[in-house]
Amino acid sequence: MLRRFRWTMAFLIAAALSPAAPALAADDPAPATIGLGFRSTQAPIGVRWWISSMFGVDAGFGFSSEKATTLDLNTGDDIEGTLVGWTVDVGAPVCLKQWSRVHCIARPGFVYRSEDDAETFFLGIGAAAERTSWTASFDLELELFLVSNVSLSAQYGIAYQYETLKFDDDGDGTIDSEEEVLNVLATRGANLTQIGVHVYLW
Repeated sequence: MLRRFRWTMAFLIAAALSPAAPALAADDPAPATIGLGFRSTQAPIGVRWWISSMFGVDAGFGFSSEKATTLDLNTGDDIEGTLVGWTVDVGAPVCLKQWSRVHCIARPGFVYRSEDDAETFFLGIGAAAERTSWTASFDLELELFLVSNVSLSAQYGIAYQYETLKFDDDGDGTIDSEEEVLNVLATRGANLTQIGVHVYLW
């Protein structure tokens, strides 16, 4: 994972040092701006607001809805359903150091995700399950401004994730049982397919 982050950092630094860099660096990014974009593909509808040159706020939202059909193993009939999921991602970026086109950022964050469990649905046992998780994280992020109002970012850090499955065994819409499926503290890092993007419009 650390190797992936190193390759990502090498890519961003190479972009900053490319022959086009002097022309792009003519306009430095404004320290207090609002940008649309994302850090995670799970919550791609997002905003980053630099309240000052040092402190900012991140917020992101993601949603999915998938039609699905499976076979009920109890009755032999087809079961049709809609698997819904949503994610909220919030954070508080703090700019530790900035150069003409690069911000070095510390970012504590929190992610909450809820989704209908596809595995339980496709087992066809007539039960429904909701998978919920929350993640508390602390990342170091490098935000590179390609031009004055467009940035790419990558990060690495540490995160604690807790995840449960809540079962509706009789299909009456209420939770009958709950099972812990994940409880982990681990380091993490982004690779080239997980680069964040922000476009600062205001």
